[in-house]
This record gives sequence, structure tokens and C-alpha cells, in this order.
Amino acid sequence: MESLKITDLTFHFDSKIIFNQFSLELELGKMYALVGPSGVGKSTFAHLIAGHLIPDSGEIYLGNKKIEKPLRDIFIVHQEDDLFPWQTVMEQLEFVGASDEMIESLLRIFKLLDSKNLYPNELSGGMKKRLALIRAELVGARILILDETLNSLNRTLLQDILNEMVPRWREQKITVIFITHHLDEIKDYIDQVITF
Repeated sequence: MESLKITDLTFHFDSKIIFNQFSLELELGKMYALVGPSGVGKSTFAHLIAGHLIPDSGEIYLGNKKIEKPLRDIFIVHQEDDLFPWQTVMEQLEFVGASDEMIESLLRIFKLLDSKNLYPNELSGGMKKRLALIRAELVGARILILDETLNSLNRTLLQDILNEMVPRWREQKITVIFITHHLDEIKDYIDQVITF
């Protein structure tokens, strides 16, 4: 079984200890929800396993590869859209180096093909989220971390997006970690809840 393995992780920010010899192992290819009150370190945890932060001590392994720097294998989609305002939908996706054929296929699947020449300020909130998730898929990450990415969506739109994306993620065996305060809205899609 291949896994993401965190062993004896210790990390502090300023004078506050965020993690103290924290250990966790996640089987790859599953869906997880990471829950807990604000300020307990959920987003910090995401940045540690993505290699954006270096722990004070302890080790993080993806399979047999120690994570010591950012990897394309792990991708975070933040609550903010992180879209370039000067680029069209198509340009946002070409930026990651995918072929036009693959991009247009995904845009068609997620009903954005007719919007490929629009800029972010011309898109609805739901369209921006779908675009961010398509971009994450095109990067080819094995682990996708959604850091409160879907929290601002109404329940109907959230369910529509999850119904579109989750079957694709499962088919591709992508590990998804939802960081959320709204477990009830995603509980039907996940395999395990991790409480901080």
C-alpha cells in the first residue's frame, strides 16, 4: 500500500507550537476531510506536506520519496481563486503546459468551453472554482488539497461540482484532502475524517 506518511512532525510558528511529534499515515487514492476549529494548523499542515514549509523535525514521505521541497505531485487549491486577472480561461490552462486538445476536452466536460476567451472578472464564482480545479487536474498531481476551496459556493453548486469531479478523481486514483468547516456538505464523498 502506497501512502503519504508523516512521522514525528514538529513545527512552530513564532513562539507557538503548531505540531509536536505528530504522526499520520494516509493511504493514497482515497478522499479525506480535515476538520477542526480555526487556528489549529490545518492549512499549515497542507503547506508542510506540499513542501512549502519545512518542519522543525520529523519526516514526510510520499511513497518512498522524502518531501523536502515543493513537488508537482502535491497541489493546493486555495479558497481564493489564484487566477491571473490578465489571462483568459484558455491562457490560465495553457500556462501549466497542457495541450490545447486536452484543455478543450476538459473545458467541454465542465461546461466552460464557450467561456474559454473570457477573463476571470467575467466569470461567476462557480466557473472560477471549476477553472481552478481543471487547472489542478492538468498539473497531474497525485495529491490534491482543497483548502476551504469550495466553502463560498451555495449547496447546489457545490454538489454539482463534486458530482462532476469526484468520479474523475477516483478513476484517476487522485488522493483528495478537503480542508473544511462544513463536513456535512461533503460527508457523502469522503472515506475518512481526520480531526485536528
